[in-house]
Amino acid sequence: MREVPAEVREVLRDYLPQVTKLFGTTLEAVILYGSAAGGEYLPGRSNINLLMLLSQHEGTHSQRYATLHQRWQKERIVVPLFVTQAELRSSLDLFPLEYLEIQEQHILLTGSDPFPSLTIDLRNLRLQCEQEMRGNLLRLRQRFVEGGGMTEAIGILLPLSLTALLPCLRGLLRLSGGPAERLADAVLKAVQHELGVDTTTFEEVLTLKRGKIGPGPMEMPSVAIALTVALAPTPSHPGRAETRPLPISPAHPSRAETRPSPLPNPLGYVSDHAGVLDAEWKARIRSVCQDLERKTGVELVVVTVPSIRPYATAKDYGSALYERWGIGTAQQDHGLLVLAVAEGRQATVTVGKGLLGVITPPTIEGIGNTYLEPAFRAGRYGEGLYRATVALAAVVQEIRVGEPPRSRLKGLGIFLTLLTSIGALWFLWWIARPDLRHPYGRLRRGEFWGSGQGGFGGNFGGFGGGMSGEGLK
Repeated sequence: MREVPAEVREVLRDYLPQVTKLFGTTLEAVILYGSAAGGEYLPGRSNINLLMLLSQHEGTHSQRYATLHQRWQKERIVVPLFVTQAELRSSLDLFPLEYLEIQEQHILLTGSDPFPSLTIDLRNLRLQCEQEMRGNLLRLRQRFVEGGGMTEAIGILLPLSLTALLPCLRGLLRLSGGPAERLADAVLKAVQHELGVDTTTFEEVLTLKRGKIGPGPMEMPSVAIALTVALAPTPSHPGRAETRPLPISPAHPSRAETRPSPLPNPLGYVSDHAGVLDAEWKARIRSVCQDLERKTGVELVVVTVPSIRPYATAKDYGSALYERWGIGTAQQDHGLLVLAVAEGRQATVTVGKGLLGVITPPTIEGIGNTYLEPAFRAGRYGEGLYRATVALAAVVQEIRVGEPPRSRLKGLGIFLTLLTSIGALWFLWWIARPDLRHPYGRLRRGEFWGSGQGGFGGNFGGFGGGMSGEGLK
């Protein structure tokens, strides 16, 4: 098992003998699939997905394995797919997406491998891709509401949604004749190149899934909304709907309509719609914006766009974007927007009314001449925007949005004591009413995704092989 990740190999070394002993001669093969077989296994975060091929399946098999599963689910082994040879071959037309994924990337752990001899008809693939993506959208909307819009809940839902979406994207690539890449980064690049889809939001979620720097608490809802927009279908033909920007039916490109909005949708603290920032500069800029809002309450947003059309000037475009996105609205209009335009290498800074006395025109001009103009002229957008962001943050670092006047602090200690006592009483009442508790705990266990994603398993797609089954822990 040299191809298996070391952590998984250690688990399977003890697991396989127990399974073999449990099923005896009825066990024909054990197959590893998903992230552990595809090179994207994340220790402590990814699940271990297995398919067990049986000569026959009896009711007692599930009952006997249930006891064994209590031990091994702690090692992130989800309940395997128990299937017979006859069931496997008779369901190829029902689950083409799942079987193609397993066929192209799996590891035989023991027994005889049935997948090389299987022929899977792609004619059923388009409908299943459409069904999975529409289902992903509907469940994401539901779970977003059930999670109460909480940052922690959204942080769980987004990676689960992307995990289930990646096989669908590979399916679309197969239908378009493009390469069915395995690694997530390569899949997103291929989708952008082959299908012309903006994958910025999916890349943001991917960084979150991998535990790297991802959307911060203040921008997490925006990323969740952007993901639902990316998956949402738009009617474009009588009796037919095309999903945009993801083309569900590449065979009929003429049905897709392009109705670009003059203003793009927000993607968080950093919205790189021009595609001029690499991941490192995005992360550094985002970190400055996050720290600034956490310490001062000032909302700083950085945006790049390819063009300002149909607006006459970058200033007009920036002002319209500031109002449209509601930047600084929750911060008593203490907002800042730094806009970079690839066409003509222009830049502008839009300042909220609450900061006009601090961020003056000479300040903006100085930052532009010192940081933005030289860097843009050299094509170093990331460096210029980062340095400008740091400079703006330094100017407003002493501001505290919403801080009460000191004269009002008298007697605050008594009020806080009373508030704490009320909170303690409420908590005791709440803990005694499990029916009223927030669903966040159940979201962590993946209970809110339900079943049906791909037909195999539940949550955001137990088949997807990354973070299904029990959610993130």
